[in-house]
Amino acid sequence: PAARMPTTETAIHKTGTGDLYVALGDRRDVDGETRWVFRVYFNPLIDLVYLGVLLMGLGAFFSLLPVRRKPA
Repeated sequence: PAARMPTTETAIHKTGTGDLYVALGDRRDVDGETRWVFRVYFNPLIDLVYLGVLLMGLGAFFSLLPVRRKPA
């Protein structure tokens, strides 16, 4: 039964300013003709999400380091 399920074919192009997603999706019949749904998405600055994850991990690492205190 799963073989009859429609799938979406996607392509991703990474650039320095964001990611471009192109998806070929559903087949539709319009006025007796077969048409395909074609979607294009651009996600700007998506690499900053991954940079934020790295910064949070780095902050967690430094918070676990022992603190050296000067004697009074």
